[in-house]
This record gives sequence, C-alpha cells and structure tokens, in this order.
Amino acid sequence: MSEEKNRLTESILHAAVEFQILHAGEADVREIQAKYGLLAPRLLSAFAVIGSTPGITMSQAAARLRMRKQQMTPLAAQLVEKGYVERRRQEPERREIHLYLTSQGETVLQELFSIPRTWLENALDVTDSAHWDDIASAFEIVSAFLRGLHTAR
Repeated sequence: MSEEKNRLTESILHAAVEFQILHAGEADVREIQAKYGLLAPRLLSAFAVIGSTPGITMSQAAARLRMRKQQMTPLAAQLVEKGYVERRRQEPERREIHLYLTSQGETVLQELFSIPRTWLENALDVTDSAHWDDIASAFEIVSAFLRGLHTAR
C-alpha cells in the first residue's frame, strides 16, 4: 500500500472512531428514538431515507438501504402503522408505491434531527466560515465514498 493511501486509510478510520464515540455518547438521541419506536437501526434508516427523498418508491428505498424489496416492505408497513409514512400510487404507473412522510412523520424527523443539527451548528460556530465550502465539498466526497464502500462489500 502506498504511503499516501495508508495515511488516508488511517485518517478515515480515526474519523470513524471519533464519530462512533460522539454518537454512542448521546443518550438524548436514543431517548427520542425510543419515544417514537425507532430504535431498530433498519427501521430508523428506512424512516430517514423516506424523509430525505419524498416520493421514493419501495424499490428505490430498498436499493438505497442495500436490501431486497421484500425486506423493505415490512419496514414501510411498520412506519405506516405508526402513522409516520403514507403510501401513494401515482399516475401513470399505478403499480409503483411511493412513500411520503405524514405531518406526524415530519414532526418526528425534525425532532430526531434537532440534536445532531445543534451539534453541527455549534461546531460550525467555532470553525472559520471561509472553510465552510471546503467542508461541504469534503462531506460530499465522503458521502460518495461511503456509498461506494457499501457496494464494495
């Protein structure tokens, strides 16, 4: 492995550990997840994907979560049962089911994201705003890298 690749790998691993430490220490987030019955990681992930992509189809959500559509169906059913998501069929392809957050789901999503949003805002408050575009670009690159990491497994 090249020295540069080794340094990059080590940097990514250290960042992942820091993120895990930050995430694991936040009981407040887990309390909100428990309050709304979203403790199961796959259920929470499905909820977040639907919330970030209004009108996503079952197939698209399953692909994004790296699961089969048959695995996505019961997750969507649970979210519908809780009143957080609604299914809609749209013209012209009525066979496809599209998923949308309900107003209750929107409220839950906002509450779930309120704590991490505050952490990020506080972190940005102590970061030179001249670097914000660079940080945004870096996170876009990291997101693309993580999507690629899922497909490489």
